[in-house]
Amino acid sequence: FSFLLTFHQCLFYVIFNLISALVPIEELENLLYECMLLTFNTEIEDGSIEQVAEQLFVIHEEYLLRQSS
Repeated sequence: FSFLLTFHQCLFYVIFNLISALVPIEELENLLYECMLLTFNTEIEDGSIEQVAEQLFVIHEEYLLRQSS
């Protein structure tokens, strides 16, 4: 149960930071890296963190465009 709570806290933190302000993509990458390390005790070095951060930015931009139209 504590694992799920920690994961949800990290997920909320990442989404809140993405939505509340336009954070630099490097900062989002760092947030994702920290969440993976703290939640799963896992270091990821295959470039997937960067890919996920980029996809989150694309999704966020699409959301903002839909909200403004």
